[in-house]
Amino acid sequence: VEHSSHIYCFYQDYKDTVMRIFPNRASSSHKAIPGSPLFVPEQNAPFDIIMDKAGSQERLLCVASEQAFSDSDPIVAAGDLVELAHSLEEIQIRLDRPGTESKIITIEIQP
Repeated sequence: VEHSSHIYCFYQDYKDTVMRIFPNRASSSHKAIPGSPLFVPEQNAPFDIIMDKAGSQERLLCVASEQAFSDSDPIVAAGDLVELAHSLEEIQIRLDRPGTESKIITIEIQP
């Protein structure tokens, strides 16, 4: 990030299940500082993300925002590591507001 930002990341597995993976219950903070690495999940977190379904695609959406999103926002309030009834594109649109940047990346799982 170029400026201090609040980071929110969402994961879509090969079955199209979408969940928020960051911030999560193991995160000490969801604030990113320019020049500092951010690990998702954090090092020594009590869970891992394992992408092991050969031949599949898995996707990540990360959103950087100048302001923290409200805990009353349904996307944020849903909690971490629980299935969301939204696609990554829907989440990206719902969280798009002035002062935010987002990116979806697709990861091809090799055999």
